[in-house]
Amino acid sequence: MNFEAFLKERIKNKKYTFTFSELEQYGIKSLSKNEIEHYTKEEYIFPLLKDFSLIIPPERKGFKQIPFIYHIEGFGEYLNNKDDYYVSSFTASAYHGSSHQTVFTDFLTLKKNTPVLNEPGIEYHPHNDFDGYRIENDSYRFKIQIRDTFPPKHEANIEPKTPAPVSKSRFYFKWANLAKNFPIYRTNRKNIWRKEFLEEGHGFNLSSPSLTAVDLIHDRRHGGINDVLPNVEKLSRKMSLDDMKELISWYPHQCTLQRLGFLLEYLTEKKDLYELIKNHLLKTGMSRVLLSTQKPSNYSNYIDRRKNNHIKRVALKWNMGITFVIDSDLQPFDYTSRDKVEFYAY
Repeated sequence: MNFEAFLKERIKNKKYTFTFSELEQYGIKSLSKNEIEHYTKEEYIFPLLKDFSLIIPPERKGFKQIPFIYHIEGFGEYLNNKDDYYVSSFTASAYHGSSHQTVFTDFLTLKKNTPVLNEPGIEYHPHNDFDGYRIENDSYRFKIQIRDTFPPKHEANIEPKTPAPVSKSRFYFKWANLAKNFPIYRTNRKNIWRKEFLEEGHGFNLSSPSLTAVDLIHDRRHGGINDVLPNVEKLSRKMSLDDMKELISWYPHQCTLQRLGFLLEYLTEKKDLYELIKNHLLKTGMSRVLLSTQKPSNYSNYIDRRKNNHIKRVALKWNMGITFVIDSDLQPFDYTSRDKVEFYAY
């Protein structure tokens, strides 16, 4: 088999990724640098990393990217394996239908580090409790996080194609085709679901709505909390009690759960969800926690009195310190209000 026949066979089987090191097992000699450059220029392939490449199907030539769902599973398996990655943060939020902004970077969470991420050109961004990496290659942009506290496996195996628990308020399920064409299943790891695209023949693992929300809050806990408020509010509509129970059964960051509980009560009327979190946290006690340690760049010192009183009331219940005006795009501050008060941190 020659290389072009190999590509055609992959495309026929709807597999759009490969590694250069695996070519030998198909009887294909290693490609030279010039050959790789030729196939890249002719838009047969796009080398994303040194040993990992995307395959461009004929109908996608001339486009800047092949669809995310074509390559993310292969990429996740290349970096770790099928059970040890999940699409996360803003990307997961978008695939839950809860995005409030255009996502130009794809977020991926891994269970363990890999030498591949030490390649030249991959930026390393250390955080307090996880390693972060940024890959930017032409139009492909990824933020990758390595989690020591990766979701554990269930005590009992989950049967294949077990539907994920859904919120009773998921109004768009009135349109059955959405559930039929894009089903979501549970996996054998807690709060990691699998979304499948039946017509395209692809799927990938992603964080459940509850895990997506705490990932957004936890990763941005030192600033920019206002940026994730719309996502958290929309994700709450997709959260179920089973999803939340599963999360609090293993999630180690109690302060992040406390922030989530506060935001759910402040932003939504999902009492069943935030009371579940509160009862869990009261077993160990809720220490004083800041919602965020930094003020957002669009900080205002005035706030509607009614809104201010609501924030104070909810913050008191959650022992939450607020140092800036909470301002969500979905619940914006009315700057024309005549009943404004000066905001003070509390």
